[in-house]
Amino acid sequence: MRYLLFLTSLLAVSFVINAQTLFIEKHLEDQLPPYSSRTLISDDYLRMDDGDNAGDFVLLNIPKKIISSVTHSDGSVFEVTYKKVTHPQPVKLKREVVKQPADDYPMLFGVKPQRVSLNVNGRECLQMTVLPDTQAKAIAALKLYYGILAGEQSQILAVTPADQIDECDLALNIYYPHWRFEYGLPIEQTFWTRKTQLLADIIEPKMDLSKLFQLPENYLRYSTGSQR
Repeated sequence: MRYLLFLTSLLAVSFVINAQTLFIEKHLEDQLPPYSSRTLISDDYLRMDDGDNAGDFVLLNIPKKIISSVTHSDGSVFEVTYKKVTHPQPVKLKREVVKQPADDYPMLFGVKPQRVSLNVNGRECLQMTVLPDTQAKAIAALKLYYGILAGEQSQILAVTPADQIDECDLALNIYYPHWRFEYGLPIEQTFWTRKTQLLADIIEPKMDLSKLFQLPENYLRYSTGSQR
């Protein structure tokens, strides 16, 4: 199993979430070389980037429920605010959850991993290995992040051709964005698109990383429907 390649580093870190926790993920996609990303979570912020402190990044302000996507090359910040998904489902989405023991995994931090498959209308949309009942704070931040994205993506449903609508996409990314986080912390995820995400490391940085949670000053800010 690919995830076992990263298991040694994962076992070497503490699993107690403090003021800030850093998650390193590996991404595997067809016809693309593997790449990494990181997610840094504090009490008030969630930051996603490619590991470069000076590179482009996405920042979630948790209390304000605002996602800001920063692009340095053109000095812009694209902002997404929380919106409820009000558009009716284009197709009926019948969800099913299948749980199985992950017998080939060892105990991690006193928790036994579990396999979870999320199916929609009889089709497997996501196969996961999760750690149940842990990292509640991080999971809450991820639920908010994907919930905000769901509201933004739902805005284009009215103009999306029927032949371009995917049931898995509708379920996981728009109507039930919290679904995949309801069973624990995902440590391996394989999507219907054949993309795989592996949780490679969890780090609790001791240095002050508060500057990474700051937006650049004097950048142009815009949102969907606004003029740049």
